[in-house]
Amino acid sequence: MEQGCIQLYLGYGKGKTTAGLGQCLRAAGAGLRVAVYQFLKGSPTTELGPLETLGIPVVRTGEVKKFVRSMTPEELEECRRSHQRVFAQAASACREGKYDLVMLDEVVDAMQMGLIDKQALLALLREKPAALELVLTGHEEDEDLICLADYYSQIICKKHPYQRGLAARRGIEY
Repeated sequence: MEQGCIQLYLGYGKGKTTAGLGQCLRAAGAGLRVAVYQFLKGSPTTELGPLETLGIPVVRTGEVKKFVRSMTPEELEECRRSHQRVFAQAASACREGKYDLVMLDEVVDAMQMGLIDKQALLALLREKPAALELVLTGHEEDEDLICLADYYSQIICKKHPYQRGLAARRGIEY
């Protein structure tokens, strides 16, 4: 790729991670080097095995067992350290040109919760290698990220099975 872009998927509808992983699948199918860095996720999910089979590394923070707002100061600091460590690995891989496409899954939420530094994320986006494609996901809009993005898709929940009490299903939601 001569020109890489920044793709931003935000909102409260189902499909942000799914869209990003679909882009990873398409890129890997085209012979591009792909990596996924996941924030705020640590529980086993069913996409991990197929990604590994395809040679797509997935780097995750330590398991986040409770909401950030419910963490003790010590738990929050450990969570912050693990998120900063994974973000530093992702930023380094991006700057070194190890991959053609890098997905930063839930990075927007991690930034908005103060687990990674907003200025560091913005610097990564501004200084990314020209050929690198970056895919970011999260929930809440951030005008600085939107301004830097080449693609911005808002995923809106109009209807969801959770609303009628259907629990998350293996292979569909996780």
